[in-house]
Amino acid sequence: MFMQNIDIDVMFQTVLDSLPLFIFWKDRNCIYLGCNQAFADAAGLNGPEDIIGQSDRELIWADQADHFQGDDRFVMDNDRAKLNIVEEQEQPDGMHWVETNKIPIKNKKGEVIGVLGSFHDITDKVKLQEERIEKEKIDTVTALAGGISHDLNNSLCIVSGLVQICQRDLDENEEERDLSHFPAYLKKMREGIQKSTLLAKRFMNFSKEQSAEIQEKIDLNNFFDDTLSLLRSGFSMMIDYESESGLPYILFDESQLSQVINNLILNAKQAMDDLGKVRVSVTRQEIEGNPNINDGNYIRVDITDHGHGISEENLANIFKSSFTTKQTGNGLGLASCLAIMKKHGGGIEVSSVLGAGTTFSIYIPEISNIAEAKKGSFVFTKEMIEGSGNIILVDDDFNLRATTKLQLEDLGYRVKDYASGEELFNDLESIEHSDLVITDYYLLENQLNGDEICMKLKESRVDLPVVLLSGYFKNSEELNNYDYIMRKPFNLARLSQVIDRHILK
Repeated sequence: MFMQNIDIDVMFQTVLDSLPLFIFWKDRNCIYLGCNQAFADAAGLNGPEDIIGQSDRELIWADQADHFQGDDRFVMDNDRAKLNIVEEQEQPDGMHWVETNKIPIKNKKGEVIGVLGSFHDITDKVKLQEERIEKEKIDTVTALAGGISHDLNNSLCIVSGLVQICQRDLDENEEERDLSHFPAYLKKMREGIQKSTLLAKRFMNFSKEQSAEIQEKIDLNNFFDDTLSLLRSGFSMMIDYESESGLPYILFDESQLSQVINNLILNAKQAMDDLGKVRVSVTRQEIEGNPNINDGNYIRVDITDHGHGISEENLANIFKSSFTTKQTGNGLGLASCLAIMKKHGGGIEVSSVLGAGTTFSIYIPEISNIAEAKKGSFVFTKEMIEGSGNIILVDDDFNLRATTKLQLEDLGYRVKDYASGEELFNDLESIEHSDLVITDYYLLENQLNGDEICMKLKESRVDLPVVLLSGYFKNSEELNNYDYIMRKPFNLARLSQVIDRHILK
């Protein structure tokens, strides 16, 4: 009698609305068949009935529809649940972080007819995690700075000492001067400066919060020579490295790859209580049928420790942004490592045996898997290419601008320099006769930045190549307007090759 007086549909909806979850279900075509009130609110709808018949492309998160429906189809096509998906979702009050689970819906015959999903909001947890990561990052950078200061001071002492010797010789009477040793001294000073620059670059790659992403071809053997050298000297670490011969180039943001490798190696060191050797192995591998990594050819990097190992329970949660087993530590977050790898078309896997150790494996797509037409996807050489043509240089640092101008003129170019975009656009004749523009990103306060300069130049001369040369810049769609992006401190040979390519194209 009791059940006869109950509207099952109403009761079902009431139960769903009372749960502390966002719940939805779709048919085989990824069309919504229903949801609870919490999900309707997240979609900016009045009630669950408003979602029936709609697709993700018609909702507030339309820009993310391909991603969401891709997971839906994976679940339905493979008859397999996809759990603990940490992702961003646009909602009426802004972007939220959510953790989603999806399972197939079946009919009485066992046929998959749709997908059932639920998620909970983890935005606050992610923010707390980001704050923890930032604190740990500062601790790590502080430890690293002390470790490399010795090497940096040695390099600077070489340069400083040779400058003093040269100055002493120049101060002598002209008749007594012996300048025959100057070329050798200059060579040693150049080597010292190059070493200091390399140390600074490694430190920046390790320490700084990423600005925009710049993908370029990377020789992995050279990359690991630089990265492991820094870790060995900065943290007194023992690292064994072996690599398969003939590795292809990869297309990746070097700074972000450094973040991933540094984090995993430091985690391995901590797992062994700062004792023992970390093993790094690089091989090629073809992936097929892995639900977490797209099919294709990859470079596999294994980072192995012989520490305490990780329990199965913790392995299941280890890449969650809100999860940690550390009371203290220098880890920068495995969730951020996974996000970087996925953004570059790769992935991370982990295997562990309690009491024996852990191996983290990262998979980097070979360059044949990626569109090679991306800007900056050519391989640099050590060749210094001279040329001719008119170059505009915009930088608000007078000494740096003067030095860069001398370098470019030494390559054979005619250079006009400006301290700001405002100065540049007061000289329209110079723009008209220019073959290429090089600009910094951040210039004088309250004046045009690099993006704005580039956009204005392209409005008047769409064919004019513009190169961004800066130590830091924001990630934005406007970065696509540049013909090339290069970070400071720059390598003159590389800059000469960029100029040659774009002036002669």
